[in-house]
Amino acid sequence: VLVPDAQSLRPMHQLSACAWIYYSDEQDSGRIVVKGADNKETYGLEVSENDELVFLVRDGNDPNAEDYPRYDAKSDDDALDRDEWIHAAGTYDGNSVKCYINGELAAENNDPNISAIPFLSQDTNDLAIGNQPDDTDNGLGGTIDDVRVYNYGLSAAEVAYLATDGVGIFRMQSVANLYTGEPLGSGVVNLKDFAKLSDAWLEEKLWPE
Repeated sequence: VLVPDAQSLRPMHQLSACAWIYYSDEQDSGRIVVKGADNKETYGLEVSENDELVFLVRDGNDPNAEDYPRYDAKSDDDALDRDEWIHAAGTYDGNSVKCYINGELAAENNDPNISAIPFLSQDTNDLAIGNQPDDTDNGLGGTIDDVRVYNYGLSAAEVAYLATDGVGIFRMQSVANLYTGEPLGSGVVNLKDFAKLSDAWLEEKLWPE
């Protein structure tokens, strides 16, 4: 999908981009959303090989450069799960570049040069969803939904809100390591939970101060 260029799609000083994605096969720089031509993008959100999420921005201070300076945040290998819907997000607040997976911070780049960027690339190629505007060889081999672009760096709480359908609530691992063998949705409290809670009780010191 190509969206015609507009100033609102290429913010100069802060931005965020996010989308829901679903894919099954290994990707090779599978573009989710990209604004601008390759090596001159204002921003790009993509799935790299080894199931990594990457969010990048480029310094647009030198319009005569062949490749604009790139600053990205890249998650660990295997951070993305295949065959399920994932909320992918990238933010740039003028000081750091971050990417989030399902509302949780996956990578952060605090290179001092990031805060020295005078303005981001203002490449006037289209905004592309599912590929890049000047090439069709790097498409995401999957499904993309609910693409959003913001002209400021979303906070962690705002990303969590988007990734959880507006509730901002995540399933947390219990510090008591309660028994979780029951089917999802039938989490009744029973003796198995009590046994887990009692296990290593003194070592864990699981009581209020």
